[in-house]
Amino acid sequence: MQTDHQSQPEIPHHKDVPFETRQPVIEQRSLSEYADVKRLGEQARKANLIIQEHRDQLTNLMGSSKYEQFRAYVAEQKRYQAEVFFPPHGPQMTLDEQAQVRRERREKSLAFLQKLGVEVTQIQKLNKRFRSRMEEFAPPTSDKLAPVLLPSDAPPEILAHRSATIVRPPYAGGVWGWQNIYNAGFTFNPTLQLDQNTGLVGNISQLIDSDAGDYDMAVYEFTTLVQFWYQMPTAGLVSVWLEAESRNCQHDVTMIDEFGWSNAGVTQRNFFVLRATVGGGGGRVDSQTCWFIVNDQTEGHWQQQYFTIGNTYWHNIVSDSHTVFPAGAWVLVEVGTQNWQSASANDVEVYSTMHFEWIIKSVQVSSTGG
Repeated sequence: MQTDHQSQPEIPHHKDVPFETRQPVIEQRSLSEYADVKRLGEQARKANLIIQEHRDQLTNLMGSSKYEQFRAYVAEQKRYQAEVFFPPHGPQMTLDEQAQVRRERREKSLAFLQKLGVEVTQIQKLNKRFRSRMEEFAPPTSDKLAPVLLPSDAPPEILAHRSATIVRPPYAGGVWGWQNIYNAGFTFNPTLQLDQNTGLVGNISQLIDSDAGDYDMAVYEFTTLVQFWYQMPTAGLVSVWLEAESRNCQHDVTMIDEFGWSNAGVTQRNFFVLRATVGGGGGRVDSQTCWFIVNDQTEGHWQQQYFTIGNTYWHNIVSDSHTVFPAGAWVLVEVGTQNWQSASANDVEVYSTMHFEWIIKSVQVSSTGG
């Protein structure tokens, strides 16, 4: 089991914001970072308990002796496959010949399970229950928040840029952070896409499990934000309208079946993010843009793109209601995107990739106090 937290915290400068004002914001951001790490540890412990519970149930279903035979059979079959596909023989095989090897392995595995006296449906039922427990780690969805809008659906006053304050690139700063909530068996390959000078935010998040065990699991989130300072004209919450151009918004999942009882699932979610901070308070709001879910599958390739590359979209987010910012306060405003994904694999090869890039062309920011 692996858990990790990586980030690049930064508080940008502003000619009208002295250090005496920035210092409490720096302190508040440090407290928020600590809270994130504490939450990460709590979720990791919870995930470990869920994994252990699943393995205990699987062992109880089969009995210790049969479970050991079961995993020994899997290990032997994987060694055999490695020999069959080892170059030069593997690359010389046709796609049909490779598929035939996999079909034979699945048929033999079902026969072995039947010999043990274990019903496939019982294993699949446990796998499905485990997968549903993983959804407990998903961030809250934003069904009650404003959807992503086409320009034709955005308010005319917003399209006309009549908001009190409009911020455009270059932005004052840029920050990123990713959290490995839980990882057992997967490889995580992150690629940062962030440029405060152009407003580029995004990342490529890839989860790979090419040799899945009896139950592998991973949960990751990766956030990239641009930053600027905003002085509240009146007391209230911070409201932002994002003008965002889609550069790449790709969901990609591939699964390769290994055995007759194999099962896997992937959930991918993309969010627009608003984080507003002053000394002594602040918070973060994640507003879901789109999602892609492949559940209880064993074999296939799925690729989906919900936003058109090059098109501009609008989205409104209001800051966390627990913090009302006083008039005249300098607020550190951070906007951008987050990729969140979870994956589980029971003897299934899984390749899950989220590639999301947005250009934040402008941010119209105002106080809800008018």
